[in-house]
Amino acid sequence: MIEGIPPDFLLILGVLLGVLTRTFLPWLTKKAADPETPFDPKFLWTAILAIITTAIELATILSVNPNQIAVLGQRFALLAGFFFGLGNNEIWNRILHRGKK
Repeated sequence: MIEGIPPDFLLILGVLLGVLTRTFLPWLTKKAADPETPFDPKFLWTAILAIITTAIELATILSVNPNQIAVLGQRFALLAGFFFGLGNNEIWNRILHRGKK
């Protein structure tokens, strides 16, 4: 990857990319089938909750070991952040939108 980009920046970028992927990919899939499908703004709230809970979880991890992210490689930091954000957004979607269509 690019030299000089710190792993903590890539982790945060990965979290944002994961949250955005989980927020917009299902809508884009539905929109491909039916171009008239509007985006439901309630999913932005789950994205915001996912970013907040991810920040809390990362703060908890870093309070125990502040160098935890610094030892990650660039690729692993980006992938870990991506799946961390994607997973948190999926959990919030399952909790808040259960049984709703």
